Amino acid sequence: MQESGMVTWSPRGDGGGDVEVWEEPREGFRYLAGCDPATGASQTTGKNPDRSSIQVWRQGYWDPGTGLEVRAKLVARVRSPYFGDGDEVAGHLVRLSRWYGGCIVIPEVNMGLHVIEHLKEAGVTIYRRVVPSARVGAAVEQFGFKLTDREQRRMLVEALATAIRECAVDILCKDMVRELRMFVTGMDGRDEARHGEHDDDVLCAAMCWYAMPSATEFRRVRRRRKVPRDAANWKKIGSVNRGW
Repeated sequence: MQESGMVTWSPRGDGGGDVEVWEEPREGFRYLAGCDPATGASQTTGKNPDRSSIQVWRQGYWDPGTGLEVRAKLVARVRSPYFGDGDEVAGHLVRLSRWYGGCIVIPEVNMGLHVIEHLKEAGVTIYRRVVPSARVGAAVEQFGFKLTDREQRRMLVEALATAIRECAVDILCKDMVRELRMFVTGMDGRDEARHGEHDDDVLCAAMCWYAMPSATEFRRVRRRRKVPRDAANWKKIGSVNRGW
């Protein structure tokens, strides 16, 4: 992160970077980022610990040159497996959001409340939904999604499953493809990964797909050249075409 608020990257050809990128931000295209956070590296233990999934998606679009509909695409992600704490997770989200034009972020809120606070402090736009609340007896505004809610989870998973069957998404990440293949509906009716596998990427992708209509447009920041205050007093010396 630069002092100006801009984000710059240092590409690595040895495969050792923190972030995988399949498509850099492009003018006029719409993007969003999603996050299914784990409990955090300092709280995650065991032989097969929980992990965080951080993704950036590009909305599908119609290409006037070919007359074809281009599918939505996973364009970037933090390399899997990722076990960062809340502040580290939020840092990646802030940088990726700003790189893709300040795109909106869709969080999972059960384990991600600490991440949301970091995003608020950084001024990141966070996805919100208006949902009915039995507690207050009226509709309320909530951040992101609660994946522990069975109905919300099923709604998101079914939407993503339909998109995959209809070939509406491009996913070039091998780790995510593996998770998708290992994702099942259990005997109790719960949608989750097979025993010993993970489903963080699947659920994060499901949130992103469901919220895709809210993707925000990328506009490159163009800075005006500052004219010195005393520019009117400058004198031209010699010719700009003068040879050397």
